[in-house]
Amino acid sequence: MVQMVNRMRAKMEFGSPMISLYLLGNPDHYTSHRFKLFYWKAFKVTLIKDNGRIVGLSPVHDYIYRSPNLENMSLYEWVARCTWETNRKQSTAQNIPSEDRLDELVPDELQDNEPELNNTEESTHSTWYKFSDTHPFSASHITRCVPYEKCSVPNFCGGILPRCDHGDREYYCTTMLTFFKPWRTGLELKDAHQSWDEAFLAHQFGDEDNKVIQNFNLWYECLDARDDFRAQLRDNAAILPIWASDG
Repeated sequence: MVQMVNRMRAKMEFGSPMISLYLLGNPDHYTSHRFKLFYWKAFKVTLIKDNGRIVGLSPVHDYIYRSPNLENMSLYEWVARCTWETNRKQSTAQNIPSEDRLDELVPDELQDNEPELNNTEESTHSTWYKFSDTHPFSASHITRCVPYEKCSVPNFCGGILPRCDHGDREYYCTTMLTFFKPWRTGLELKDAHQSWDEAFLAHQFGDEDNKVIQNFNLWYECLDARDDFRAQLRDNAAILPIWASDG
């Protein structure tokens, strides 16, 4: 009897989202945006280590060997909007039209192990592009680019982003230019006679890019505000509410 009661009590502690997840297969959480993992240091470190010459494996190759139609697309926008897809049939890869834009390709031509699209509307409005011929998998893979309203939010992993008001200024400028200035080689990010700071100040960032760059620093501003408040409490300099005072 005790064992039965314990089992029933444990089941009563399950929340409705978890029960819905197991019984109906519904998501265990809901968000207003889609998020996509982005290991950003793989791109920046490659630029630094090879003195402006980019070498590396996918996903670096996917960006630097992107279609000429996406020439003006920054790395941040690429991560948010683009994914690579594998052609299911070899004949499909061999019969790709000469044009870079592949409007006639459909999702069921992709491999079975590729993630399925959530709805047909997303498939209809997506555009497929060929990689440049120098891409190692240009014959078998293509790029799917979704419209702005369907894009994901890059979730930066692999290290903390540099801040604009502290630390190494050159490191910060290198990172921001890598994210928001279109490039294929590191030499395109700045002129030989420029410093990274000069190249950063000379580049004209778009309004949306400037907004994202400013948002990068919000986390640090929150941490600074927290630390300042703790310091005030330590020094008894904080103004406490009436209910928190003694007597």
